[in-house]
Amino acid sequence: EEKDGVPMPMPSPLSSRSAMVVIHDSSELSDEVGDFMADPEPGDVLWWDCTAVRILQHIAFSPVFVNIIMFFIAGNVIAMMLETYPPILVLQEPLAICEVVFLGVFCLEMVIMLGAMGPKGYVLNPV
Repeated sequence: EEKDGVPMPMPSPLSSRSAMVVIHDSSELSDEVGDFMADPEPGDVLWWDCTAVRILQHIAFSPVFVNIIMFFIAGNVIAMMLETYPPILVLQEPLAICEVVFLGVFCLEMVIMLGAMGPKGYVLNPV
């Protein structure tokens, strides 16, 4: 094809496919994330209606809790990046301590989320 006397390249089938993949409606994903991050409403049906579940829901869905967990995830990634072969002897003990701390924090997160969402909600949660 020519446009104003200048030859125009033909689009390849891959470029049209990639454009179709990039152009999509992300409102569904943002709605799901928004629903997950939203504070539970007083009228929401709880998996077990008791004060402990309400307290755990308040903790689990608070932005502070989510940001603290993200901080520990980033710290865990950095700690894993510091592990080398052959190991750096100076870092072995601090990395072992970090590993135990991260494991404890992630286990605590799991218990809080299980209590807040219930076993079925925790397993079926896409986030």
